[in-house]
Amino acid sequence: MDAASLAQFERLCTEFYNPPNEQAQRHAHEVLTPLLNGIDSVPQLQYVLANSSNQQALVFASTALTKVATANWTAVTEQQREDMKNFMLNYLFQNCEALQNSAPYAVSFLVRFLCRIVKLSWLEGPQHQTIVSDVQKFLSASTRHWILGLDIYVQLTADIQPTVGPGMSRFRRTALSFRDIALPQIFTTAVDILTQMYEGKLRIDDKMDEFKLVKKVLQLAYNCLSFDFMETALLQSMMEGTAHLISNKVGLSDPQCLHETCRLIGRINTSSQFKELKQVPSFEMWLEQVYGFTIDAIKNWQILPNSKHYLLQFWAQLVMPIMNDKDKTPGFHTKLEDYIYTITVSSGHRAFDNVDLLGKLKIFSFSYIDSRLFLADMAARGEDSMDDEGFEDALQDEVLRGEQLDVIAQLARLNYQKTAQHVLELFGGCTSEANVNEHKLAWLVYIMGALVGGNTGSASSMRAQQQQQPSGSQPLHVINGEIAGRVFSLMNQTDANTNLPPESKDPTNLETLELSYLYFMEQFRKVYIGEHARQLSASAPPSALSRGDVSMASSENPSRVVQERVCTVLGLKDEDAILGILIKKIVTNLQHRYTLEAVLKRTLAYFYELAAGVNIVHSVDKMSPHLIISGKLLLKNDTVRHLMANHASSTLGFLHAGPKYGRYRTQYYATLGKLLFMECRDGSTSTTALETFNTFMMPQYQVLEQLWQAANTGDGSALRSEQLRLPLIGLCRDLRGICQACVSHDMYTILFNWLVDNPKQPQNCKITVFSAALNFYWDDPEVTTPLLKFVAEFVYNKAQRINFDQNSPNGILLFREASKILVAYSQRMLQREQSQPVYEDIYREKYKGIGCVLELFSNALHGNYTNFGVFELYNDNSLSMSLSLALKLCMSIPIADLMSYLKCLKPFFMFLELATRNHAKLVCEVAESAEHLAGLIRALEEGLTSFDSSVCMQCCASIDNLCTFFYDIAHTGVGSSVGGGTAATAEDVARVTQGLLVPGGPVDAELRRVLNLMLQLIMAGEFNSTWSISRPILALILMYKDTYTQAQELIVRQQPTEDRQQYVGKCFSELMVGVTDSLQTKNRDHFTRNMYHFAQAVRSTS
Repeated sequence: MDAASLAQFERLCTEFYNPPNEQAQRHAHEVLTPLLNGIDSVPQLQYVLANSSNQQALVFASTALTKVATANWTAVTEQQREDMKNFMLNYLFQNCEALQNSAPYAVSFLVRFLCRIVKLSWLEGPQHQTIVSDVQKFLSASTRHWILGLDIYVQLTADIQPTVGPGMSRFRRTALSFRDIALPQIFTTAVDILTQMYEGKLRIDDKMDEFKLVKKVLQLAYNCLSFDFMETALLQSMMEGTAHLISNKVGLSDPQCLHETCRLIGRINTSSQFKELKQVPSFEMWLEQVYGFTIDAIKNWQILPNSKHYLLQFWAQLVMPIMNDKDKTPGFHTKLEDYIYTITVSSGHRAFDNVDLLGKLKIFSFSYIDSRLFLADMAARGEDSMDDEGFEDALQDEVLRGEQLDVIAQLARLNYQKTAQHVLELFGGCTSEANVNEHKLAWLVYIMGALVGGNTGSASSMRAQQQQQPSGSQPLHVINGEIAGRVFSLMNQTDANTNLPPESKDPTNLETLELSYLYFMEQFRKVYIGEHARQLSASAPPSALSRGDVSMASSENPSRVVQERVCTVLGLKDEDAILGILIKKIVTNLQHRYTLEAVLKRTLAYFYELAAGVNIVHSVDKMSPHLIISGKLLLKNDTVRHLMANHASSTLGFLHAGPKYGRYRTQYYATLGKLLFMECRDGSTSTTALETFNTFMMPQYQVLEQLWQAANTGDGSALRSEQLRLPLIGLCRDLRGICQACVSHDMYTILFNWLVDNPKQPQNCKITVFSAALNFYWDDPEVTTPLLKFVAEFVYNKAQRINFDQNSPNGILLFREASKILVAYSQRMLQREQSQPVYEDIYREKYKGIGCVLELFSNALHGNYTNFGVFELYNDNSLSMSLSLALKLCMSIPIADLMSYLKCLKPFFMFLELATRNHAKLVCEVAESAEHLAGLIRALEEGLTSFDSSVCMQCCASIDNLCTFFYDIAHTGVGSSVGGGTAATAEDVARVTQGLLVPGGPVDAELRRVLNLMLQLIMAGEFNSTWSISRPILALILMYKDTYTQAQELIVRQQPTEDRQQYVGKCFSELMVGVTDSLQTKNRDHFTRNMYHFAQAVRSTS
C-alpha cells in the first residue's frame, strides 16, 4: 500500500462510518469487506496503523485486525504473532499523545487488538505472558501513558474472562493461567494507585486527566474483583471487606454501589460453607453487621427494592445448616433464628392511619413480606417515582418473582407457624378492604403458595422442619389447610364474577391474580394430591400424641386423621372434593379466561401435569420414595368425567375462538388423550376400550366425515372453503395432541385403525383427507403447519409404538400416505421457488413448512416399519420421488438462511443423515451436478461448527455416509455393496470417479476443506464427541492422504516450540498405528480409540 492507496482507504472508511448517502456507504462496504477475509490483509492493515491519523481508518483497521487474527489464529506463524504484539506495543507507546489528541475514539479499538493478541497467544509459552512488564513502561512515563497502560489492563482483564461459545474450554484454561500469573500483579498495581491517590501522594494538575485516571483504575479494580476466581477467594478476606463496607457505609449512598454490595453478600454460599464460616473468629460479629445492614435495607425498601432478595438469599441459605447443625451453640443458634424470623415477617407498630405510604416507611420498620405488598400497592397506584432507581415489578417478571418466592419459602421453614399466621393476617386485612388491591392479593397468594410448596422435599428435610417447630404448634398440614382454604375461597369469589362484561375489569390485574392462583395450585398439588398427604404423616414417635400433634401420630390410622383434618379445614367431604376444586378452576379458566393467553397457557400446563404426572413422594418415616399416578385420581373425579364426555363443548371458549388459540388445542387434547388411553388401558376388554375411544372421538369423527364428503365431491375443491378451513385446522391440532398421548402399541393401533378404516382400499381411508386438503391449502401456512405437524407425529415411531404384524401392509400404506403429503407440498413449493417469489414472512411462509415436511419424512424414513426394497422391486416410485423432492427442498435453502433459521430447520440435518445412510446412491443421482452436491456438503460443513451438539453429530454421520459410499465405489468398483446394500453398477462408478470426485472439482474441494476443519476442531478441543467425528475423519484420510499429510505438517509447524512440534508430530504418528486402508467396523473402532488418545494428548498440553 502506497500513499495514494492510503488516501483512498481513508476516504472509504470515512464514507463507511459517516456516509454522505446510502450508495456511498454500500460502495465502501463492498470495497473494504474483502480485507476481513484472510490473513494476507494483515500487512496492509498494519501499514494503515503506522501511517494514518484518520480516526475512521484507524477504527476500521484495528477492528479488522482483531477479527482476522481471531478467525485465522492457527494460520498465523509464531514470528508473525510476536511481531504483531511488539508492533502494537511500540505503536501505542510512541503515538500515545497523538492518538489521544487526534483520534481518541480509536484508542479503545487499538488496545482491544493488542489484548486479543495477548489472549490468543497466552498459552503458547512464557514468552507470550510478559504483558505486566510490557505495560510497566507505560506506567513509568507520562500521565497520558499511564492512562493508556491502565486501559490495556482494563480491556485485557475484561476480554480474557471466559465466555460461552467456540473455544470456551481453551479460553477457560487461558483465564485460569492468567489469574495465577498476571492478575495478582495487575490488582496490586490498581490498589497501589488508589492508595496513593487516597493518601494525597499522587496529584495530577490536569483535572480531566485525573478524572480519566481515577475512572480507569476503579474499573480495573472492579474487573479484578469480579474475575471468575473459581471460589479461590478467602472467606475471611471477603468477610473483612464486606464488614468494612457496611460499618463505614463506603459508597452505600450510591444506588449502584448499594446494589453491588447486596450482590456481593448474596454470593457468599452460607449453605455449603457454614462450617468454614463458623471457624472464622469474627463470624458472629460480622453476622450482626450483615443483619443490621439487611434490616436497614428492608426499612428503606423504596431504594432498589429488587436488590434486597440477594441479601435474603444469604439468610435463606443459612436455614438448612441451622436446622441440621448437630453441634449447636444455644445462644448463637437462637440469635440466628431470631434474626431470620425478624427479617422474614417481623414488623413494628402499625398505627399509621393518617400517614401516606412513603411516610409509613420512614417511621416504621417492615418485614420483607410487607415490603412486597407495598411494592404492589405502588405499582397498582401507577406511581413510578422509583423508576430512576431501577424499580421493577416482580409480579411481571417470572424469574425475579421466582427467586424472591424461593427465598421466602426457605426463610419461613424455621418459624413456619408464626410466618403463616402473619401472612394470613395480612391476607385477611387485604380482602376486607373496601377497594381490593388485586396486585397485593396476587403477591399474598404467591407467598402463600411458596409457603405451602416449601414443605416438599426429602424425608430428612421434612422431618427436620417438623422437629424445628415449637412444642404445641399446629401440624404443618393443618396450617397449610388453613392457607389453602383462604385462597380457594378468594378464588371462588373471583370466578363468581365471570359473567361481568370484559370492560368492567382490568385485564392486566385480573391476569396477575389468576396467574397467582395457578401458582398456588401448582404448589398445593405437590403436597396434597392423592396419597401424598397420607405419606407425609405415615408414622411418628409416640411423643407426638402427648402434645396433640396428629401429623406425627402413628396409631389409629394417622393418615386418615391427617386427611380428615385437611378436609375439615377446607370444609370438604373427602380428597376427591379437594381435587374437584382444582379441576373446577381449570374448567372455569378454559371457559372464561382464555382471552388471557398467559392464564390459558399456564392452565393447560397445570392440567397436563395433573393428568400425566408421576409424583415421587418422600415420606417422613421412610427413606424410599412413593410413586403416585395422579391421572388415575382424576378419572375418578366427576368433574373430569363430565369434561371427558363434553370435551368439544361450545362453552370451552378457546376451542372456538379461531386460529389464535389453535396451538393450545394440541396441549388440551394431549392431556385428555393421556386420560383417555389410561381409561382404555384399564378397561376390562379390548372391545370396551374401542367403544370408549370411539365415543370420545365422536366430535372429531363428525368433522372428519364432513371433510371426507367434501374431498370426494367432484374434484375435491369444496375443501377450500371458509366453512371447512377452521374445522380442518382444529382437527389437525386435536389429532396431533391425541397422537402425542399414544405412548404404547395398543393405543397407537386404536388411533391408526380409526384413521385407516379401510386398509384393503387405501384410497377410501379417512386419512387420505389430509393429502387431499394439502393440494388445495398448500399456500396457506395456517393450514399447512398444523397439518404437517400432525402427520409428522402420526408417522413418528417413538417408544416403538408402531409395530405392525409381519403379514400387515400397514407399514407400506403409512409410508405411502406420508409420501403423498410430502410430494403434494414439495412440488408446489419448488414451483413457487422457480418463480422467485417475494415473501412477506419467509420464516412463516417457507421455512417453517419445509422444516415440518422434512421432519415428517425423516420420521417416516426412521420409523423401521417399512421395507423400502419393496418399492424398487415393484416399480413403485413413492420412495424415489419423495427423496428427490426432499433433497431439492434442501438444496433450495441458502446456507445463510439455514443457519439463521436453525431452530425450525434442524430436520434438514436429520433428513440428510437418514438419506445418506441408506440411500446415498439416490442422493448422488438426485444431485443434478457436482455443484449441487457440493452445496449440500458445504451445508454439512457449516453445521459442524453449530452450537447444537445434535446437529454437529448428524453432520458427522452424513459426511461419513457419503465418504463411505464414495470410498467403496472408488476402491471396490462394479458389484460393490453400497447405498444401503444395493450393488454398484458401472454407471455408478463412472458417476462418482469421473464426475463427482474428479480431482479439483467442487465436491473434491469441499471434502478436503471438511477434513481440514475436522482436524482443527480436534486440535482446538471444540468437538465433544470423539466417536462421532472419528468416523468421517478416517474415511476422509483414506480418500485424501495427501491433504491429511499437508494438514498434519502445517499443524505441527504451527506449534510454538520445537519440543511441542516434536510432541504433536509423535501424536500424529501414533494416530495411524494399526490402522489399515479399510472402512470395516473393526478398523473404524481401532481408529476411534487412537483418535480418543490423540485428542486427549494434544489437549492436555495445549
